[in-house]
Amino acid sequence: MSDHEAKRPDPVTSGPGSSTIPADQGGPQTLRDSGTQDAEAAAAADPPDDPLISAGTARALAGGISAMTLWRWRHVGIIPPPVVIQGRNYWRKRAFLAAIAAADQSRGA
Repeated sequence: MSDHEAKRPDPVTSGPGSSTIPADQGGPQTLRDSGTQDAEAAAAADPPDDPLISAGTARALAGGISAMTLWRWRHVGIIPPPVVIQGRNYWRKRAFLAAIAAADQSRGA
């Protein structure tokens, strides 16, 4: 290994978007703080009775709302934050429907 290769930082464990957990908190470990999950982690955390739904399915379940309305609802807290897999947004179906039902109840619909 040349000196140049030895000095190159690891792109996974350094740079913007990553932070190291202190050793007294279970470290040394490195986590990405981008808020995304990879497909394997999402599949492992996804109970079979609460599947992930895509943004298109979520929009249809919410009455055919636009992508902009879905974005607004997410940013004002009407719907829960999505699970992001490879840059795409997915929601847990049960949590999404519960949030829509709660929003309907709160506005008296």
